[in-house]
Amino acid sequence: RRARYVRTILCELQRIASHCLWIGTHAMDIGAMTVFLYAFRERELILDLFEEFCGARLTYNSMRIGGLPLDIPPGWDKKVLEFCHIMDGKLDEYEGLLTHNRIWLERTITTILVLPISLGVILLAEGILGFYGGRGWFNQILLAAGLLQEPLTLTHNYTGVMLSLFMQQFPFCFLMLLGYISGIDPSLESSARTLGAGPWIVFSRVMLPLIAPGLAIAFALVFVLSFGVFPSAILLGQPAGATRTIAIAAYQQAFEHYDMSYASAIAVVMGLFQLAGLVVIVLFRRRLVMAPTMGVGKR
Repeated sequence: RRARYVRTILCELQRIASHCLWIGTHAMDIGAMTVFLYAFRERELILDLFEEFCGARLTYNSMRIGGLPLDIPPGWDKKVLEFCHIMDGKLDEYEGLLTHNRIWLERTITTILVLPISLGVILLAEGILGFYGGRGWFNQILLAAGLLQEPLTLTHNYTGVMLSLFMQQFPFCFLMLLGYISGIDPSLESSARTLGAGPWIVFSRVMLPLIAPGLAIAFALVFVLSFGVFPSAILLGQPAGATRTIAIAAYQQAFEHYDMSYASAIAVVMGLFQLAGLVVIVLFRRRLVMAPTMGVGKR
């Protein structure tokens, strides 16, 4: 029984050390160097306990089948309790450094929002089918809660295609606009507030004109990607009905009817419409305020 208790204490200490390693390296990757130093400071205290118990700090090995190779050294249990009191107080330091840290929050949220980029269109579509489909989690939760009598039809229609397009294209637009917003000099907003401008005036008269060129480029990106949508319309829409896009028509003529000339003509028309849309957006963007915001100031 004593061996089981000691083994449990050792495992819990190792778990805390692993968490210190994770939170330190994670915070450093996100931009909080101080947390890395603090977490490894507490991790060293745990390694000191391991070294005193088994004589090693890195390649420690104290577990044996059925028990332990040796008993704890005299006074070791008191040092473990002392470490627990120290670690309990350090958690507030970690929370204070990370929970309300603007850089950490911004980069963590950014990482979460751009996650769909790494998933790919096919995997994202399968996820939408699994979550929002007739037998998906979303409908099952609503039905179990008694909020619905029949499942919602959120896939194989316009709604499914729009969900997919939003999840695919929002990260690109977000990153693009984040670059513009981060580059706006914060003193402009502060000056407007000092002169008595409210939140809406600050947004409409200061922020919006400066990010308008970025909005135009984001719209151009969304327009080009949406105009030529293909996998989402196939997997989540009605390729033979309401969501039959021009890209699907070109594919069917090329690989189902083997009419390459017709398919090429459709592709050329699609490209011309995309080019015309880009020209209109670029001409509109030239009429907007072109202030040097990128890299001017970090918000």
